[in-house]
Amino acid sequence: MGTILLLMFSMFPSGVEGSLELWGIAALVIVARFCDVGIYYSINESASQLLYYAVPEVLRNRTRALVAGIIQPISVAGAGAILLLFRYFEEPIYNISFLAVTLSFLLVVIALNLTPDYLKALLQNLKPGDLAHRDEVLREIKKLSDNDARYVLIDSVTADDSSEAVFAVKKLFEIRDHDLISDLMEVVDAIKPEALTEILKKLTREDQEHHAEFVLNIKTRLERQVP
Repeated sequence: MGTILLLMFSMFPSGVEGSLELWGIAALVIVARFCDVGIYYSINESASQLLYYAVPEVLRNRTRALVAGIIQPISVAGAGAILLLFRYFEEPIYNISFLAVTLSFLLVVIALNLTPDYLKALLQNLKPGDLAHRDEVLREIKKLSDNDARYVLIDSVTADDSSEAVFAVKKLFEIRDHDLISDLMEVVDAIKPEALTEILKKLTREDQEHHAEFVLNIKTRLERQVP
């Protein structure tokens, strides 16, 4: 963040002129360094570790090693090579700053668009007993748009955790579209009894008339569960 602040300052030609006092330059460097170190170890590092929870547990440590040992050094080397090219072609520093800030905001936009995929992967890879984190993820899913929420929850209907499956059913019927019943029919054999019961509650009389075979399948499976 501190680097981005300096880059934004450098976008203006006055920022690279000799009019800025030495103490001002020193203050900017100190603030930038504080932002980099402070935010890196308090927010960025913690957030980065949270990202790994969306990776299957058997691959998590390998992924950390791959990112820290290969991807990050290559990224730094690539950025350095690009800066050398800019220096070779004698590009003004504010042009470089403009490009860097633009790319930074582009990465933010891409990250926001990946939020549904992250929540979906996170929900699938949480441990069954990790109820606190599961509840937090479900609360975040509630904040998504209807299309994104449907994309995340359609697989959760078949989850082993009954509370997750029931939540998915309730939310999917809240944002229901014309393909929902067809999608549920494809996975009905993998749905837990609690979620099947919730589906029956949500089906309207018209639904039950148009999808009588689906309703019969659910009732048959529920009867088999009764001791």
